[in-house]
Amino acid sequence: MIFTDAITQLPYPIPHSCYPNCGVNGANEVIAIKKIEPGEPLSVDYSTLFTGSESIMNCRCGHVGCRGKIRGFNFLPVLFQDFYLLNNAVCRDVLASLNLNSVKCDL
Repeated sequence: MIFTDAITQLPYPIPHSCYPNCGVNGANEVIAIKKIEPGEPLSVDYSTLFTGSESIMNCRCGHVGCRGKIRGFNFLPVLFQDFYLLNNAVCRDVLASLNLNSVKCDL
């Protein structure tokens, strides 16, 4: 499942993970949010790519802390929302729905 231009312009879709190593920033560019080891597959939390109004999807990412469902950004725990916002890993459509022009990382 693909949600943003940043992901569709790649030669392959980036899979979802509840604990990803990449994000899609406000410019809809794929960025690293954790150290990525050589050969490690890229992953993105699809919940950062849409708001809560879209349908729920089952998650099978396999991570120990898997949330079981992929829901919109509004349904993420606040700690996850804050992590993604502080790491500039939320796509522009979600930022726009939150009425944020940019992410404030100078807390």
